[in-house]
Amino acid sequence: MPENTPSFADKFNMPLKQLWTSHKLFLIVFGLLIIVVKYREVLIDLLLSSSRNLLKNTKKEDASLASQQDQANKEADELVKKAKEASSKKTPSDDDWHKK
Repeated sequence: MPENTPSFADKFNMPLKQLWTSHKLFLIVFGLLIIVVKYREVLIDLLLSSSRNLLKNTKKEDASLASQQDQANKEADELVKKAKEASSKKTPSDDDWHKK
């Protein structure tokens, strides 16, 4: 390696103007790398917050649907009882039911 070529640490500690004039490619690649890493972190944070909100909403909806199901089951049980009572009150039909 030639003596006048700065190391990575030297490039990292250089002033920005001097780095831009002498090592544009390094500055662009390093800047893109930082943007990609930060974008990845932001994207992960967005996905996590979205999934947390979805989980909260799902739990609320589940509780609501469970209470609706309980209410519907109670109403169905009442209808079954009424149907049994109504069928027990009717007089049984005989074999000549269609002749009357």
